[in-house]
Amino acid sequence: MHYTQLLGFGAWIFLFYLSLLRFDLVPRALAILGLMGILLQFTGVTLLAFLGYSSVMQLAMPLAPIHIANGLWLIVKGFKEPHLTLPAEARVPVER
Repeated sequence: MHYTQLLGFGAWIFLFYLSLLRFDLVPRALAILGLMGILLQFTGVTLLAFLGYSSVMQLAMPLAPIHIANGLWLIVKGFKEPHLTLPAEARVPVER
């Protein structure tokens, strides 16, 4: 049960960092570091556990500072949002 949970969370985190990279929501370097970190964690912990070997927990450790850096970035800077302008006919007049 625990190993399937690791697989599920690992897949979710991989998709999270892949989405951050694909949609350019955070700096590219931060998203790529996240992808590399989750691949290390998946290889060192989850995959080895499924194959019956003991886990190498040191390979999961780089993911912690990456998560912290990503969280701090999102708290301080937020997502990069494109500035969209509406056409004149789509604007709603605001009464004051």
